[in-house]
Amino acid sequence: MLPGVFLYSSAFFCTKMAVFCLLLLLPSFLRNPDLNYSFAGIANLSTMIDVGAIFGSIVLGYISDLMHGKRSPVALGAVIVSIVVSFTITFTVRELPTWVFFVLMFILGFTISGLSNMISSACSADLGKQEALKGNARAISTVTGIIDGTGTLGAAVG
Repeated sequence: MLPGVFLYSSAFFCTKMAVFCLLLLLPSFLRNPDLNYSFAGIANLSTMIDVGAIFGSIVLGYISDLMHGKRSPVALGAVIVSIVVSFTITFTVRELPTWVFFVLMFILGFTISGLSNMISSACSADLGKQEALKGNARAISTVTGIIDGTGTLGAAVG
């Protein structure tokens, strides 16, 4: 087995599961009467996750390219930031002003979805450039399929 395939596959499993859990469970969480969000407010908060994902994919990919293709430190930073934001939301959601909640949802989309997109594209491409796969297009497709399939399994489990 190629080095890195298992690590990136398991990372993609977790990030894709987190993305889909966040996107699918956020509306039902926000319908809680204590939070008092309208359907439009819920839709806008979900949209902020997607907007964050757009910018996160670009910025995280650019930062990892500046680090000469070192994706792991960028991934670690994104995970740490998303953990801090998640705990902040969990313990202060009832006291948060709406605009702060929007910013935190943007940051979650930036870190979690941006990282997920970076793993599915840049990391798969990096693994496909390894010496063991030189000139073997089928093997590159297999590596990409393993990573994407593992991520999809994570989304299904979540």
